[in-house]
Amino acid sequence: MATGVVNAQVLTNAFTYQGVLRGSGGLIQTMVDFEFKIFDAAAGENQVGPTLVASTVTMDAGLFAVSMDFNAGVFSGQQRWIEIGVRNSMQEAKLRRSRNANR
Repeated sequence: MATGVVNAQVLTNAFTYQGVLRGSGGLIQTMVDFEFKIFDAAAGENQVGPTLVASTVTMDAGLFAVSMDFNAGVFSGQQRWIEIGVRNSMQEAKLRRSRNANR
């Protein structure tokens, strides 16, 4: 019989969301604020989990990466949609929202 040590890592709900942000003038170069929400449908108000905020995220030629954790139970096998709100920190523009499928 073989014996040995098995190393296991705990699986978490944390992940990194990466994207590119464009405005009417091209790729965004300033700092922005993000707001992330998860929903159980493409339309409607049934939010699943907390609202996450990432303030003063630095853009690099329009590219960004934000680490987030919506807690246990949010991604339990059903289809989810992420709503992303963006506000330009420098100009205090209104929050713009977009909802996309997460499969």
